[in-house]
Amino acid sequence: MSATATTHRLLLADDDVHVRDAIASVFRMEGMDVSTAADGREALYALRTEPRPCLILLDLDMPGMDGWEFRRRQLLWPAMATIPVVVVSGQPEVKVAARALEARAVLAKPVKVDCLLRVVDGHCAHAGPEAGARRLRLARTHAQTSASASRN
Repeated sequence: MSATATTHRLLLADDDVHVRDAIASVFRMEGMDVSTAADGREALYALRTEPRPCLILLDLDMPGMDGWEFRRRQLLWPAMATIPVVVVSGQPEVKVAARALEARAVLAKPVKVDCLLRVVDGHCAHAGPEAGARRLRLARTHAQTSASASRN
């Protein structure tokens, strides 16, 4: 799918290849364009060489350049400082981290897929009508899941 045909473009930085691939697959199935990075250095490279994402999903604990350093450098880069960041981390003090990093949202690992989709959709909702369709799918899925759980 071409970048022009996609509603959203995300940059996902996480050192765990299984987490990174799983999250990227979910968003690609939703029709989003996803770039991935295993650490902060790769994420900065993606910002320099690929089309601008509408949102960055950022893990904090990565080898090499961690999420803290990536975000510090991103905020110093005027052309990229305005890209919102959602922290997705297993750190126990993740809410404190979010304030320190000026993150738009923070999600503790393990993160539920519907929650992650809702947060991303909320930050990229301006991107087009597909976001509204995605919200409807999420609402239907959540209603079906809730109904199934209440019957059990």
